[in-house]
Amino acid sequence: MKSNDTDNDKQSSGTTLQRIDNLPVYVGYVINVAAIVLSHPIDIIRVNVQANVLHFVSMSDVIRLMFKQKRIAGFYYGIGGALLRCTVQTGTTYALYHWLKDNPYLHMLEPFDTSTVAGISGLGGGLLSTPFAKVAIVRQADLTRRPYQQRNYGNPWRALKCMYGRGGTAFLFTGYELHGFSTGAMAMLHAPIHEWVEDMLLKLHRIRDEDWVIDLMAMTITVSIISLILTPVDAVTTVVMNACYKKFPSKKHLCLKIIEIHGYRGFFLGLRPALIAILPHAFIATLTYPLIAEYFIS
Repeated sequence: MKSNDTDNDKQSSGTTLQRIDNLPVYVGYVINVAAIVLSHPIDIIRVNVQANVLHFVSMSDVIRLMFKQKRIAGFYYGIGGALLRCTVQTGTTYALYHWLKDNPYLHMLEPFDTSTVAGISGLGGGLLSTPFAKVAIVRQADLTRRPYQQRNYGNPWRALKCMYGRGGTAFLFTGYELHGFSTGAMAMLHAPIHEWVEDMLLKLHRIRDEDWVIDLMAMTITVSIISLILTPVDAVTTVVMNACYKKFPSKKHLCLKIIEIHGYRGFFLGLRPALIAILPHAFIATLTYPLIAEYFIS
């Protein structure tokens, strides 16, 4: 009995990231969905600011248009596409990760690094979920378009069918390389940056008895650093995915145009809402994972 209790203590101890691997896939999915629902109003602001980078729409303009056009419902515009993207991306990423981490051929490589496995898994999840991310972005970006320019893709499945009819698979997967790179880089960078941030917090604050405080601070700072690094990629991805068929710009031309209009600051126009949207994710993951982990592991 004593040894079993010791094993359980080892499994349930440690940081939030160390406990995630012991949980069923659907638990992580439910928590991701809850985080998306809470942060969706902020994400709409980010998408619209980035989608209009060539014209510039401020955060206050987006909020005003959201409420003017759809009232309260405007804050959850495009939630269907966002949830579908979450479903495909989470399922693919978890499946690839659990398959790759135990693959004997990968374990033959020296040194074996689970961060690399997480990055490959995130890349696969991002590539496969690209059409659903495109549907979510197009739907959300309609809020700042004139009525006669709106795509009105209310049903995500009909939106996919319509996009496929207009431009085939190539149009559905517009921006797949950027989206895959972003999700893969986020998955790969998360563990090493989180570990570094957590070590720094322990040295600076010495709050060793409050694990959830360390987790919350470390996760918030970690995702903030990654968002700062990847916001330029997300900005270009949003514009490319939101572009209409046969009108989407080349990535080089788009980057030069952004620099011409805003300077390098243009690549970071969506950073503020992106940083605000981190808080719901961090709170839910930090406060929920330990409770659920204790239930499943014990």
